[in-house]
Amino acid sequence: MWDENFLFGLEADIGVINVSQGATEVFDGHVWSTNIGPFWGTFRGRAGYTMDNILMFVTGGLVVASIDDTSIGNTPGETAKEDDLNAGWVIGGGVEYALDDLWTLKAEYLHMDFGRTDGQSANNEDYYFENEVDLIRFGANMRF
Repeated sequence: MWDENFLFGLEADIGVINVSQGATEVFDGHVWSTNIGPFWGTFRGRAGYTMDNILMFVTGGLVVASIDDTSIGNTPGETAKEDDLNAGWVIGGGVEYALDDLWTLKAEYLHMDFGRTDGQSANNEDYYFENEVDLIRFGANMRF
């Protein structure tokens, strides 16, 4: 038996983000930095349940973003840099409220995971970065 309050669909979005994080290792002076952005996008499935004007939903799919990972050592050859367009997975959920047949308001949480980037500097020093982003956003949607 099918419940007509279940909703399934697809969603794609493009956004601008500027996430930077850095650290300095105490013992050997390495500097690590990650910059994510400026652009990112997702293509996700969405499943939800409606009650009157309220939709509660979960979402998941593919995320793509520009990521710049840098490791700077204190001797020549220890510097390593990865600057690529990275793909990963995204999962989240939220709630959407229909104001009328045209407009909705939305609150959403997304967790984006771009996996682990492994590499080696010119002097054979191993390094890795694990890039993840947690995002809470609020918005208005117009249906067309």
